[in-house]
Amino acid sequence: YLLPRLVGLTRATELILTGEIIDAAEAHRIGLVGRVVPAADLLPAAQALGRTLAQGPARALAAAKAALNRGLATDLWTELEATVTAQLDCFRTRDFAEGVRALDERRPPRFTGA
Repeated sequence: YLLPRLVGLTRATELILTGEIIDAAEAHRIGLVGRVVPAADLLPAAQALGRTLAQGPARALAAAKAALNRGLATDLWTELEATVTAQLDCFRTRDFAEGVRALDERRPPRFTGA
């Protein structure tokens, strides 16, 4: 289900029918993975990404992830309606207010997930 959406039907078919093993560089090139780092840097890179996500506005990130996943299965108008609803929900959060204050005060935001 996901592979053709990530790499296209032709490449997905080739990978599945041939059993071809690809390296990280090829997986990155065809869009199967978003980032490649040297093996020695894997844990620090994963931890840095985790920190970045943990410091973000949790509800807005969850809404964005849901929209990205939903967008694969819905039509444009359905997705636009869902996006507007999600944005309105996010606008009512303390994290949104904190983001606006931080931008106005030219400082990094301190999101709490609320």
